[in-house]
Amino acid sequence: MKNYITVFIMLTMTLMFNGCMGEDSGSGNRVDSGDSVVLSSIEITPTDASIVQDTSQQFSATGIYSDSSKKDITKEVTWTSSDKAVATIDESGIAAGLSDGTTTINAALSGVNAKTTLAVRAVEIQSIRITPTDTEVPSGLSLPFTATGTFSDHTEQDITENVQWSSSEKTVATISNTAGTKGIVDALQVGETEIKAAFSGIDAKIKLNVSPAILLDMEISPKNASAVMGTQINFKAIGIYSDDSKPDITNDVSWSSSDEETAIVSNEAGSKGKVYTLEIGTTSISAALDGINSVTLLTVVAAELNEVIIKPSKKTMPKGTSFDFVAEGRYTDGSTSDLTKQVAWSSSNELVAIISNADGLEGSVSAKEVGTTTLTASMPGGISSTAALTVVSPVLKEIVISPRNESIEKGDFIDFSAIGTYTDNSNKTITNEVDWSSSDTKKVRFVDGGRAFARKEGKVDIGATYQGVSDTTKLTVKDD
Repeated sequence: MKNYITVFIMLTMTLMFNGCMGEDSGSGNRVDSGDSVVLSSIEITPTDASIVQDTSQQFSATGIYSDSSKKDITKEVTWTSSDKAVATIDESGIAAGLSDGTTTINAALSGVNAKTTLAVRAVEIQSIRITPTDTEVPSGLSLPFTATGTFSDHTEQDITENVQWSSSEKTVATISNTAGTKGIVDALQVGETEIKAAFSGIDAKIKLNVSPAILLDMEISPKNASAVMGTQINFKAIGIYSDDSKPDITNDVSWSSSDEETAIVSNEAGSKGKVYTLEIGTTSISAALDGINSVTLLTVVAAELNEVIIKPSKKTMPKGTSFDFVAEGRYTDGSTSDLTKQVAWSSSNELVAIISNADGLEGSVSAKEVGTTTLTASMPGGISSTAALTVVSPVLKEIVISPRNESIEKGDFIDFSAIGTYTDNSNKTITNEVDWSSSDTKKVRFVDGGRAFARKEGKVDIGATYQGVSDTTKLTVKDD
């Protein structure tokens, strides 16, 4: 019995030990299927590199493990240069050439080392070539440029990371001088700029044209919509452009329906994107422009219109104002739909109010005269609804004081008048109805209606208020 217990304890400890050993210690070893996989060797690229003094070289380190797998360990290894007077190397593997000579570059991790040589040549730069040349990029996009140097020993070297980049018109485009993104242009707005690369007194220039933003994507709304058979639904297309703008391109795209027996979509001016549902089923509604496409689904459901409801069912409004009524359809399956544009609207007394059936203005009421009328919304098949509308007297919407910005002598009187404009655009003198006020009664004081007496020199604000509407003007009192 004791032997079984001993075996059990030993097995348990072994499993715990293996579990601990299986964790990645961050030292370059890794775990695969519970077995310890260790770093076997390191490969440095490039090998035996050669660069010009005052330029740089990016080295990379690849770890080769005991299971033959490979991993980029450039940022894990410790980089060193045998001759720091010739070249130094940072923790990211970027070597900087300082003087003529050769140094050994070493990469070490977990007791494993790799070496290669780096030769630094003290030669003069003769010219710089920027690529691409004289190019064009749409507003909002980025474009990488490369600088290649030609040196006095007839060699060429990529010096993109070593040149100083600049743009002559920074409002048109900027170019990065940040390590890792050097030479990348950000196009900001339409125009032309000059891109320059400079190194050791030598420079090169090219022209860059920033063209208008291009369409990158588009969104159709509504997404995955449902509509009742026999009704209409308006789809909208929003363009996503390279400059991050998102204009409405509904009237610019080409619309299509994958199943025109289920629904058709209009491409006619004034109704683009309007879908007419024909049969029960599902169809894909597509929008296309400049090679960019977007698709959404439309499901046409089987439902019968049960009733039409006008919202609101009662309304009181002043003469001269307008209001938009809504017609809601309620169906036998419990669904609802906006039928404002599908119903036929009418008013029982068009002297009191008229209601529009014009495209884009469906359900809009204009109050003409004081009185009552009944509004009706009718669908084909005899289903209709009514709403009660009462038009009341026009209400005040504006007051205008006159005279305005006047000047008078101290001790004089001035008579102000107030004209009220009402919602039916009628005007009325309301001088005796308004409440008159002076911002400083020590200087100007109202004595009777709109008559004010100038008591002291200075400037005051004259106000008139009535039924919640007000107006102000300035009055200057001069010393006689």
